[in-house]
Amino acid sequence: VRKQLLQYDNVANDQRGVIYGQRRGLLLSQDLTEMIREMMQSSIGRVVSHFVAPGSMEEQWDIPGLMNEIASTFGLKLEIDAWIKSDDSMAAEELAERVTTEVLDFYEAKRNLLAPEVRHVLEKNVLLQVIDNHWKQHLSNMDHLRQSVHLRGYAQKDPRQEFKRESFELFALMLDEIQYEVTGMLLRVQIKTPEEIQKIEEEREMKAQLSLRSMHFNHADLKVVSPVEAPEHSVELGPEGLS
Repeated sequence: VRKQLLQYDNVANDQRGVIYGQRRGLLLSQDLTEMIREMMQSSIGRVVSHFVAPGSMEEQWDIPGLMNEIASTFGLKLEIDAWIKSDDSMAAEELAERVTTEVLDFYEAKRNLLAPEVRHVLEKNVLLQVIDNHWKQHLSNMDHLRQSVHLRGYAQKDPRQEFKRESFELFALMLDEIQYEVTGMLLRVQIKTPEEIQKIEEEREMKAQLSLRSMHFNHADLKVVSPVEAPEHSVELGPEGLS
């Protein structure tokens, strides 16, 4: 049993080494541009291939599904159906390349609104947060797999080999999900220009002034009742109780 557990731990340690290596690279890196770009290219490519399979015919494409996925996940509206109408010869690979280019250009324009040091902190924090969240969930999944994999022996399968195979599949899936979530978060983040921030602050200050003015008017309308002007009907607590 100890030998089997050690082999299971070796698999987890190998994966831990990969993740910790990525985190260490993130913390030491001064420019994440290339890493972010590669993540986005990979993630966008998988999304496009899900709706437009490589080598497939136009009749097999799910263009509305692809447009909805890009809009909801990446926050970008692309008129892909118009592209296809204007270019009848567009192949699946060309479509995937154009979608990728459009999304990358969109993010490049967005990140250029930020100072390099601010941009770097934003990208690093997003990456670390997503990696840590998925890694914790992956460790939980691995623990469940470790507890249940011994049942494969009843099906004449080697539990150790099954654990290695499925843990690798879980790890690969986790890496894909990390890329997908990082891409979505960075593309959907709202970046305000200095002019927009100033406008928001001015509107906030105006609302605060209006609120204070309204409170002042309401306070002026209050009627102070003196003891002589006590209301006709009053509640008193006498010897026999409330009357």
